[in-house]
Amino acid sequence: LLDRLPSSISGGERQRVSLGRALARRPAALLLDEPLANIDPALRDRLRAEIVSMGRRFGTTMIYVTHDHLDAFVVGTRVAVLEAGAVQQVDTPPNLYRNPANIFVAHFVGSKPMNLFRGALKQESSELQFVGDAIAGGAGSRQAFTPSPELGRTIAPWIGRKVVLGIRAEHLRVAPGSSNHRGSLSFICRVDSIEHTGADLYVKAIWDANRVSARMAENAQPAIGQELTLVADLEDARWFDAETGKAIANPCAS
Repeated sequence: LLDRLPSSISGGERQRVSLGRALARRPAALLLDEPLANIDPALRDRLRAEIVSMGRRFGTTMIYVTHDHLDAFVVGTRVAVLEAGAVQQVDTPPNLYRNPANIFVAHFVGSKPMNLFRGALKQESSELQFVGDAIAGGAGSRQAFTPSPELGRTIAPWIGRKVVLGIRAEHLRVAPGSSNHRGSLSFICRVDSIEHTGADLYVKAIWDANRVSARMAENAQPAIGQELTLVADLEDARWFDAETGKAIANPCAS
């Protein structure tokens, strides 16, 4: 593009020229503010990889600002999540995804927001129950579960209090029948819609007052209106204080 005037190149080309000009100077530090925002998806993937490669090759420290979690996860070795100018969590991409510090991070990070269920923890004789918020004054669904000793100690102060249960779409699996799975949490849902994404499909289902998103293999064949029992292992569940929004189990770095 060297022989062309700025007025004769597209916005995306201008953006790429600016990026190339900044990198060609090999600065000690570089601030990139939404550098790939106006670039088509195929070229975006290529440039994203090129930025990472050049940063490593030149030893340049990069501060990369983006609204796209995929950009942040691919480019960043550490990621800071901000809301309204306040830092919510600073962590490595894997830990940020697995162990969000609060409800905002859980909902914001990921191609699909984490499923978040509001309810309360109850103790019934020797078992713990998660009681989902009720619909129109009715009784909320109860999910009995058996926590590990460590999890039991962590969530014990919240028994009798409002909590938010978080589960990623990929951690929900279809189980036969409607029996309760003692080492896990199960949700009897009705399929509301289906989204095909190529290698996977996402089922959107209704559980009480909640919409549930579950990832399935592309060859799965759920039907609209079908009743499913979705099950998640307790080790994949995340718990949050409903009042503060902060994580109360599986604590993460901040």
